[in-house]
Amino acid sequence: MALKIQMGGAIVSRVGQSRTSRYSTRRGQGNTTLLISLALLCIGIGVVGYGMSTGLRALHGLYSGAVTDALGQPEGTEEQVSTDILKGVVIAAAGVIPLMGGTVFFYAWRARRARSKRITNNP
Repeated sequence: MALKIQMGGAIVSRVGQSRTSRYSTRRGQGNTTLLISLALLCIGIGVVGYGMSTGLRALHGLYSGAVTDALGQPEGTEEQVSTDILKGVVIAAAGVIPLMGGTVFFYAWRARRARSKRITNNP
């Protein structure tokens, strides 16, 4: 029995194919997408965490110095700390790019997997 599927106005005939090969157009790419997404997520989280820790470390140094000896801080300490915090923010902002890319890839993988399960479970 020939199965005819209408796709965008054209009727495509699929004869003698298994259910998964009938509906799957990108076989074997699910694991690759998952690995890419997890790698980008890990890289993004690491870079954002490093940038945040850099900025917070500079801020902690400023306040710990102010608590221990408020009048003994050298001139220009606040400007140096603000520069260090800005460097941390720039590093963290650079890490947001792979983090967002990994998030998009991960949700695309989840949607594709849910769609393939929904199609293959239908009789």
